[in-house]
Amino acid sequence: MASWQAFAIRTILRFTMKRAGRSGIDIDKTRASFGTPRPQVLKIWPGWSVGPRVVEGLTFEAYDRADLPSLRDDLVVLYLHGGGYFFGSPQMHRQLALNMAKHCDAPVFSLDYRLAPMHRFPAALDDAIAAYQWLVKTYPQRHFIIAGDSAGGGLAINTALEARSHGLPRPAAVITFSPWTDMAVTGESVDSNNRSCAMLTAKGVREAGTAPRARRAARLADLRAHRAGGAREPTAGASVRGADGAARAITSRVMSQKPYILYCWAA
Repeated sequence: MASWQAFAIRTILRFTMKRAGRSGIDIDKTRASFGTPRPQVLKIWPGWSVGPRVVEGLTFEAYDRADLPSLRDDLVVLYLHGGGYFFGSPQMHRQLALNMAKHCDAPVFSLDYRLAPMHRFPAALDDAIAAYQWLVKTYPQRHFIIAGDSAGGGLAINTALEARSHGLPRPAAVITFSPWTDMAVTGESVDSNNRSCAMLTAKGVREAGTAPRARRAARLADLRAHRAGGAREPTAGASVRGADGAARAITSRVMSQKPYILYCWAA
């Protein structure tokens, strides 16, 4: 049973984000709404450093301990933010990335990848592969985690798959929160969960699938994946199919799916 706090948040989102999604996607309006994160989103925790990092044409927001080196010297995390491939930024996902740095006790590099429709497929994937390649070159003795939420979750899976085809080492893990893996939006959960999801609409998900002109079929990575999400999301079916398909070739896989919780709830 969901808590009263979760019920309250779901109710608020139904009357704000969900209602706005019924009229379809306005790219400029969406970017304006999320363009300048609120102060609490940009807050930097005591004892942590956050700053831009520009290398080889790539822009990251990097997170690490400011008062002492990371306790782990064998791990680096590449984070790929969500936003339907057409909005979002590392700044908007700063608190999520800081939490990941804290719980992994490792530096996190959140990539500011190119967005559609100005930069169409495979721009975001090219940036993610280049970022992973740079991390492997810069930290040759470390293991790597590729993580992401929503569109960034799907991008994380594709990045792990493409890394293998580029001859790069496999990531130690891929962590995704409500990953969007079905760019063609063919799963039945898009419609069956349309009423139950407090945030997304079937119409919005379908329009987002065409906005990036991204790859129309989800590709499954041969990787160790941890996937978390909500059973009532429009993208739930695609995420389950993605995890089940990947399970045929991965070392291990953990999937957590809960009712009555929000999209990207684990993030």
